[in-house]
Parts: sequence; structure tokens; C-alpha cells
Amino acid sequence: MVDFTKNTNNTSDTQQVQEQKQQQCFTRSDVATTRRAVQDLKGQSEKLKSSLSQSLSTADNTSMDEFQAIWSKREKLNQVNIQVKELEQSINEIMPSLSKTKLSDEEKNEITGLYNSKLYNQTQLADQYGVSQPTIGDVIKKSKS
Repeated sequence: MVDFTKNTNNTSDTQQVQEQKQQQCFTRSDVATTRRAVQDLKGQSEKLKSSLSQSLSTADNTSMDEFQAIWSKREKLNQVNIQVKELEQSINEIMPSLSKTKLSDEEKNEITGLYNSKLYNQTQLADQYGVSQPTIGDVIKKSKS
């Protein structure tokens, strides 16, 4: 007969098993894709900020209504930036840690393709994949030879 009144599960063991399952379901490429999405949001936000700043700098030639509309957009963008930062923090808290294993051939191909697309530099890719910038440089160099 089994005694169900005793809890034989160790919470530490349970947490480890859950983390292992999560890591198996969520690959390094998945983590990189998520980080890339956050980087893209930040990049687009910076472009919008520059555009709005330029519009404000030429405000001498605009009406008061146009100026207020631009200012309102800037305030909304500031709110969006706060939300993006909060989203990034939340994602980082729940994202599984990256494994310390070598990059797979598939990951190396992804990195090479993303770098060659000129959408991301080596530093951005290193951050996305959880490796050093020199590692990314080596991957790219080896793909060219």
C-alpha cells in the first residue's frame, strides 16, 4: 500500500526537471529569435524617435496643431519604450538559460545568414545567441573559407 500523506517529491528536484523540460522545448535558436525580436523593437523605436526629433527640429515651419501632434506622438513613443523595456525584463526573467555547448551547424548557418543579410552585426548576434563576439567572427570567417 502506498502512503499518499507523505510528499516524497523534493521541490528542488521537481524544479530541475521542469527546467530541463523547458530547455529541451526551447532551443538556443528560439532564445535568439526572441532576443532578436526585442532588438528589432528597440531599433524601430530609435528610428521613430529620430524621425520625430527631426520633425520637432523643423517645427518653425509647422503650425501649432502639427507641433502638438508631433509632441503627442513623441509622448506615446516614450510610453512604448517603457513597455518594451518592461517586456524585455519579463522575457529575460522567464527565458531559459542558454546552454554552454558548442554552436550546432544549424545555428552557425543561421548566424551566417543573418550576418550576410546585413540586418545584424556581430555584437548583436553574439547577444542573441549567448556567445562572444569573437565566436561569431570565427563562425563568419569559417563560412567564407
